[in-house]
Amino acid sequence: MNAAEDLLGENPVMDGVKPVTMNESVETGDYALQGKKVLVVGLGVSGLEMIRFLCRQGALVSASDNRSAAELEDVLAELKELPLAELETGGHSSSLFRQQDLIVVSPGVPWSLEVLRQARTENIPVVGEIELASRFIREPLVGLTGTNGKTTTVTLLGEMFKAAGRRAFVGGNIGTPAVAMLQPDADWELGILELSSFQLEGVVHFRPRVAVVLNVTPDHQDRYRDEDAYLAAKMNISANQQRSDFLLLNVDDDRLNLQYRQLEERWRDGEEISRPLPFSCRAELELGGSFVGQRIR
Repeated sequence: MNAAEDLLGENPVMDGVKPVTMNESVETGDYALQGKKVLVVGLGVSGLEMIRFLCRQGALVSASDNRSAAELEDVLAELKELPLAELETGGHSSSLFRQQDLIVVSPGVPWSLEVLRQARTENIPVVGEIELASRFIREPLVGLTGTNGKTTTVTLLGEMFKAAGRRAFVGGNIGTPAVAMLQPDADWELGILELSSFQLEGVVHFRPRVAVVLNVTPDHQDRYRDEDAYLAAKMNISANQQRSDFLLLNVDDDRLNLQYRQLEERWRDGEEISRPLPFSCRAELELGGSFVGQRIR
């Protein structure tokens, strides 16, 4: 039995597990986008991919970016082929934001923007790209975050599943937006997503089948008030997981070691949280995994 078979349900412990709870809502139409006014904030790679997806869903899509039209020349050329309801550049107007049914924020856009705060106070849903994608993805997801090593690990995981003969989408913060997994001709068996703290700020119901946190060291101190806020953003990866899901934590990291011990106690007390599992490169563990002396256990 290999890891690919475990994740895709050929292991008895996986039988009967629904990979993403949001799929039930999609099927009942709760997240139908046809005719809905949706604003995409930020016109980077993720923003463009979200616009394409939303247009395919029949949404009335608008876009907003604080960069000037001159700075967005290449992006605007691509947007000419898409049926945008409205496009604003050079700043964000509250009037455009306040008329939306849904606002989707690109990863690099600060959630502290005043126009986003105002929208939330008026009960306009504001979500990130990962949240949007996860509402429509039906395949199981592996989500991986951490300060360092994310891209290397996600790439390695993708190659492992490929070698096992599995069709694994690899994306997220690694370069290909998660919403690209929803292209019309896609035929994936699972998704492996690299997730930044910025992306995890915008999740609401996102639920990966397996979540991994590699490490947490001080970073993005211009965005987070302190290290605890940064850690909280990272740990948001497991916020919606259930007892049948898994959360892998690097216990060589002191802060994650504490998280593991606290979560393990809560899981043993019967709380509806994911199964925390430790991994280490320093010591062989009775539970979880380790890589010591060039040996994987």
